[in-house]
Amino acid sequence: MIWIIFTVLTIGLIACSILVIIQKNPLHSALFLILALLFLAGYYLLLNAEFVAFVHIIIYAGAIMVLFLFVIMLLDVRSDVGTFIVGTQRRIIAVLLGMLVFAFIALMLLPDTQSPTRDNGATQAIVLELGQDNIQRVGFLLYSRYLVPFEIASVLLLVAMIGAVVLAKKDAN
Repeated sequence: MIWIIFTVLTIGLIACSILVIIQKNPLHSALFLILALLFLAGYYLLLNAEFVAFVHIIIYAGAIMVLFLFVIMLLDVRSDVGTFIVGTQRRIIAVLLGMLVFAFIALMLLPDTQSPTRDNGATQAIVLELGQDNIQRVGFLLYSRYLVPFEIASVLLLVAMIGAVVLAKKDAN
């Protein structure tokens, strides 16, 4: 049963991802990207990471994609579609990007026998002692192992918000 769900999610994700790329209307492309993000959240559900799946849906498919749609609608991007890259260049870029994607997939499928573990399983042992609750695992790793990247991301978001306010005030004056 899980293989059937996995197959449906995979086919849906690949189809939506291809449609994101080949759509000429940016609004339709953004809508297919929302569908692709929903299929991706299905993978998280298969991995029993319900918290991550719902946060993914709320943040990416909800908030960020709504912002994308607002920008697309406000800028009226449809008038500039197709003028950036012409026919032969598109094919060359598509072939090169396809080869790059297949190279990354091949690298991910190779067994990783060379890399040593960073913490010798100490973090994993502590996480396993917390029980089976995904939210506890995410919280523990977020505030122990990934504290510095988490704080850097929060500072960058704060700087981006301040920049947006400054730019909005400059346009208002």
